[in-house]
Amino acid sequence: MSKIERFTNIVDILMRSVDREKTEELSYQQTLANDLKTAFVSVYGKSSVNADDCVSDDGYALIPCFIKNSVGMEFVGLVDICVLDGGELNAECTQFLTKPYGWVTLSRMKEIATETELALFYPFKYKPLVNIEGCYKTDAQYS
Repeated sequence: MSKIERFTNIVDILMRSVDREKTEELSYQQTLANDLKTAFVSVYGKSSVNADDCVSDDGYALIPCFIKNSVGMEFVGLVDICVLDGGELNAECTQFLTKPYGWVTLSRMKEIATETELALFYPFKYKPLVNIEGCYKTDAQYS
């Protein structure tokens, strides 16, 4: 089983216990973010990822993060990053937790959200919760 598959299995278990009514509360978001980072560390063995860690996943890693939409709202999320390509984002696979939709991918959001909701979301920025070695993004900034 690849590392992305192992991490995804843990995330699935974590997300089953999420209280969607609390997803917009900062303290709850921080707790979820910490849980995702802990899950990441349990799979990768550290709070960073490099190209060698992603060989079995064709260079990709699913990275826990905070996502900020165009109006400044923050969401707990996951981004699919090509670590071999300096941290290139696979935007369609971006996942985030919302109160109305729960845990949803960006591609699914395009199918179910209203035009107004989508307009509020783009452009979005993300802040990784782990270090992506060889990437210009750090866990201290939104990019």
